[in-house]
Amino acid sequence: MASLDFTRLMTSGNFSDLKLVCQGKEFKIHKLVACSQSSVIATALKGDFKEAQSGIITIEQFDAETVRRMVEYLYTGDYDQIKAKSNAATSVALTTPTTAASTASSTTPSTAASITPSTAFSTTPSTTPSGASSIAPSITSSTTPALLVTNGTLQHVQVNAIADYYEVPGLAQLANRKIQQTYLASWDLNAFVASAKAAINDSGDKSLHNMMALFTAQKLKELLRSGQLPSLVGDFAASVLAYHAHLLEASQREQSQAAVQQQQEAQQQQAQAHVALQQQYNDLLVERQAAEARATRVIENVGKLVSLSNHQECCRSISCGEDFGSYIEATGDPAEPTYILRCSWCHCKHTTN
Repeated sequence: MASLDFTRLMTSGNFSDLKLVCQGKEFKIHKLVACSQSSVIATALKGDFKEAQSGIITIEQFDAETVRRMVEYLYTGDYDQIKAKSNAATSVALTTPTTAASTASSTTPSTAASITPSTAFSTTPSTTPSGASSIAPSITSSTTPALLVTNGTLQHVQVNAIADYYEVPGLAQLANRKIQQTYLASWDLNAFVASAKAAINDSGDKSLHNMMALFTAQKLKELLRSGQLPSLVGDFAASVLAYHAHLLEASQREQSQAAVQQQQEAQQQQAQAHVALQQQYNDLLVERQAAEARATRVIENVGKLVSLSNHQECCRSISCGEDFGSYIEATGDPAEPTYILRCSWCHCKHTTN
């Protein structure tokens, strides 16, 4: 079974049972689609409310383009996609009847059958009074990037506002994502200030307010330099934020200086430790060399005594003259003793000289 084409259902207006009226435009929609996503519309169509009796909801707080975007979202989950594809201002609204006769004729089968999508869903009347401007500003190739950002974000803010008013949370979240993506891709201070003011004044969505507050905090220095912060948050709050920014900068400078000083002290301590280790190494090297020299002298001394003992046949002492038996005696500094060869019988000293 083929899936339901909600876009065609929206653009055709077939089987619609509810009208949204705004600035002379009629948007023919379906209660099932609207009420399942907006608790406010669902409540208005219950009980003894006049909207429930007439099947008409009049919207005065928002312009027709904003209403068109909300309706497109209700049917497609997005907005401005159909308009972008067709490169023309299209919506779900029938053109505003100019006379009672045309209103009556538009309901007849023969007339309804002759209506084409291009005429049935235009957001502007079939005839525009001389000098009248369209609802949405015209964006031409000469439009500056800042104006594009301003127009885009203001439109998204209005979409958020209508979503907040009619309690369509998915639409509010979508508008917030579009606002965030716009500013992350192309930041413009003047555009931000304009859209932030609109967000504060027109929408009660805390998520949108928090996002604008975050952008304000991130761009606080730029806003302070531009002088536009008081118009956004008020003179007193701007003064508080200015002092806070000044104190924060001073604190950051102090922290930076302290970090530099700590780094210098750490480097100095490291250098001192290196010098101390080098000195210890040098001292150990000197001690080792001295010990090796002492050991060499001791070995030479003992070697001479052993050689003397091997070649001596009898004691050199005239009073002894016994066959030579000997022992070695250590004298002097224990760290570097001097060894003496003595006769085992008379204990006289035998030298190598």
